[in-house]
Amino acid sequence: MLTIKKIINNGDLRMERIIPRALFLITLILFLFVNLNNINNPILEMHSFRQTQTALSAFYLADGFRLDYLTPVVGYPWSIPFEFPLFQWVVINTSNLFQLPLTSSGRLISLVFSLLCLIPINGLIIRSGMKSSESLYMQSLFLSSPIYIFWAGTFMIESTALFFILSFLFFAYKIYQKKENNYDFIFATLFLTLAFLQKATTALPIFCLCIFLFTIKTNGYKYFYKPMFIKNNYKLLITFGLPLIIGVCWVNFTDFIKEQNTIGYYLTSSALWNFNWGDLSTRFSTTLWHDVVIKRSIFQSSAHYLSAIIILFSLFIKNKFFLKEKTIISLIAFTLAFLFFPKLHVIHNYYQYANTIFYLFSLFFATQNIIISYSLYRIDKLRNPVNLFEKFFFLLNIKNILFPLIVILSMINYYNSNYHFKKNNIITIENNRTLILADFIKKNSPIDKPIVIYGYQWNSELAFYAERKSLSLPFGKWDIESIENLDKFLPEASPSIIINCPNPNFEDIDKKIINKYNIQPIHLAGCSIFLLNDNEL
Repeated sequence: MLTIKKIINNGDLRMERIIPRALFLITLILFLFVNLNNINNPILEMHSFRQTQTALSAFYLADGFRLDYLTPVVGYPWSIPFEFPLFQWVVINTSNLFQLPLTSSGRLISLVFSLLCLIPINGLIIRSGMKSSESLYMQSLFLSSPIYIFWAGTFMIESTALFFILSFLFFAYKIYQKKENNYDFIFATLFLTLAFLQKATTALPIFCLCIFLFTIKTNGYKYFYKPMFIKNNYKLLITFGLPLIIGVCWVNFTDFIKEQNTIGYYLTSSALWNFNWGDLSTRFSTTLWHDVVIKRSIFQSSAHYLSAIIILFSLFIKNKFFLKEKTIISLIAFTLAFLFFPKLHVIHNYYQYANTIFYLFSLFFATQNIIISYSLYRIDKLRNPVNLFEKFFFLLNIKNILFPLIVILSMINYYNSNYHFKKNNIITIENNRTLILADFIKKNSPIDKPIVIYGYQWNSELAFYAERKSLSLPFGKWDIESIENLDKFLPEASPSIIINCPNPNFEDIDKKIINKYNIQPIHLAGCSIFLLNDNEL
C-alpha cells in the first residue's frame, strides 16, 4: 500500500518532468509568434533612429565587407562607424542568400541571436549546480520577459552583444570554478572580444565585475605586482587584457574615420564623452532610479511587483548561502550598467536589454532559495499526519506554482505595457511621414544623387527608406551654413532634393533655399520639398 510520502514523491517527479517542459514550450511558442508575426513590418515601431541606422549600414555592406563601412547620413565621406559590423554583415548575407527583404532579415537575425542566448543561459544554470528542469524555468523567465519579447525581433545589435557576453560568462565561470581547460580560456577570450566589438556598453560592466571577482578569488590584490602572480595567471591576463586592447583599438579606429567628416567629428567618443558616461547628478537622480531602474526595468522585466518582493524576501531566509550569493552578484551585474552609463539608459529604453537578464538570474536564484526553504518545511510536515488539503497542496509543490505564476504575470505585464501596443501597431505609407516622403523621393530623384534633410537630426529613417545617401543636419548647428556652403558637406555631388521638415529653424531654412535656388517648395506630410534637378530625371 502506497504511503502519503510515496504518493507525494511520485507526484513531484511527474510534475518536475511535465511542468517546466510545458512552460518552456508555451513561452517559446509565444515568443516566436509575437516576433514572427510582425517580421515584415517597417522598422519604425520604437527607436527607429537606431534600428534604421543599423539597417542603413547593412544596406551599404551589400557591396562588400569593409571596416570603415558606410552609414551615409551626415554627408561625405559617408562613413561614421560605431560598432564592429558583424551583425550587419550577417544580416545582409542572410538577406541575399534567402532573398529576404533587408528589414525582415535584420529582425530574423536579431531573433535568432536572442534564442541563441538560451544556450549560455542553460550552461550557466547547470554550472551553478541546478538541474536541467530548473534551467528550463530560467529560460522561461527569459522568454516571457516583456523587454525580451519586444526587442528580440527588432533590427538591433542588442541580442548579438548579449549572446556574446553570456557566452563569455559561461566559459569565465568554468575558469572561476577551476574546472577549465585551455579551450575555455580561448573561447572566453574570443567571446569577450566579440562582445567588446559588438557593443562595448554591454561588455564593460560585466568585464569589470569579473575582474573584481577573479581578483578576490585569486587574492590578486595582494600579489598583483609580484612576478609569481603574472606567471601563474598569464592566461587570465590574456583572457581579460586582449579583448580590452582590441576594443580600445576599434574605438580609436572609428574615431579616426569619423574625424574625416565635418559632422562625424562631433560623434567621436571624446565628443560624446558626457553623453555616453553621464555625470554624478544623473547617477543619483530620481529619473534614473525611479523612472528607469524601478518602473522601466524591474517592473517591466518580469512579474512586476512580485519579482521584487521575491528577491527581497529571499535575502532574509536562513539557508543556502550560495544561492543568496548568486542572487546578490546578479543584482550587482544588473545595477552596474546603470552606474556605468546612466544617461544612455535614461534616453534609450532598449539599453536594458543588456542587463535585465541579470535581474532575471537574481529572480531565479531567489525563487530557488524560497523553494528550498519550503521543501525543508515540507519534509518536517511529512513526519506528521496530514489532512486531505495538505496532501493536495504538497502534491503540487511550490516550485510548480511559483514559476508558472511569475511567467503568467510576465505575459500579462507585456500585454498591459506599451510594448504590446508598439509591437502590434500597423505602420503603412498612409499613416507614417517617413514612408510617405521616402516614396516621393524614390520616384522623383536619381539613385546616385544625395539628398539633404532638415528636421530629422541625424536620424537614418529617411535615408534608409529612400535608399539615398543623405546629409541629415543634426543639432540645428549647421542649418544655415549648409545652405550657404553646401560644398563643405557634399564636395563630390550636388543633391537632387532638399527636404525641410518641422524644426526650430523651419521658416528661415525655407526662405534661404527659395532665395538661393529661386524655386518654390512642394508641401507633403507637413514638410517642404525642393526639387533641384528635376530636369535630369
